[in-house]
Amino acid sequence: IEPTSVIIKGEIDGIGTLETFTDNGNGTLTSDAIPAGTGTINYVTGAVSVTFNTAPFLDTDVTADYSYYEESTVSPYLYVVTPLAGITTNATGSFEASIIIPAILEDDYGNYTVTAVDAKGNKPTAIIAVNYYITVKPEKGPPGIKVDVSGRVEPAKSVEVKFGRGATFVTAFTTTSDADGYFSGEYTLPTLLEPAADYEFRAIWDAKERTTPFQVLPAPTITLTPATAAAGAKVTISGEDFSAKANVTVYFDTTVVNTTATTFLGAFTCTFIVPTVATGTYKVKAVDQYGASAEKYFTVVPPPAI
Repeated sequence: IEPTSVIIKGEIDGIGTLETFTDNGNGTLTSDAIPAGTGTINYVTGAVSVTFNTAPFLDTDVTADYSYYEESTVSPYLYVVTPLAGITTNATGSFEASIIIPAILEDDYGNYTVTAVDAKGNKPTAIIAVNYYITVKPEKGPPGIKVDVSGRVEPAKSVEVKFGRGATFVTAFTTTSDADGYFSGEYTLPTLLEPAADYEFRAIWDAKERTTPFQVLPAPTITLTPATAAAGAKVTISGEDFSAKANVTVYFDTTVVNTTATTFLGAFTCTFIVPTVATGTYKVKAVDQYGASAEKYFTVVPPPAI
């Protein structure tokens, strides 16, 4: 049953006067009587319990109207969850809150609809997948980087995490899930991997497993424009095939000259100012948070004569 959609009516005097209960959207019902009658509704089973302020008239019907979700678009299981803190929207109608996913049987794992109901009856929705999982950061990157692996399985289980493709997999690490089923670890990718290829990570426990893809990129590269300039000049540095959505630090010799972040494709562009240094050749290096790096040489020349 769709929250806020339930309306229950009962005749209370034999001449058509009704006491009407409306759905508050949180599993409770309130009538229009003074003082108000109260009730509850189970959105999963449809069970209703109401206490009228005035008892319904003898031999009259008590009616209930409601809306329901189509099974093709939402799970038939519906839970009313209480946020960890009260929710109040800001001046633009936005809010942020946390909820605890209810205890759901593994056989019922799948996509669920989260519905937020405000005091005006607005009911925006979003889909959340309830399942065991494994996830990696970054989701793509070059050989040799360190990958952060985490996920959730059954509590207190020995978990083997593997990495590979096709029929060839190696053990990345083994660990034990905690009391809530969460696990985490790190894995340094081998340096000899086929570039531009699709690999995957697997979490295996008991006879079950979950997988997530990982795309191996070519070795990262950077470009400097210009590659020769005097101290104080602005230089544009562009990078490709770094780790996806990673923080990047740019060094001129040993001096940090800028920080930036890559896109989902592992690319970035930023600028830096050539430090005040003696003329000569210096190394410019870009390093991301997972260890991907590339370098080029930059030549510092005397400033132009005035």
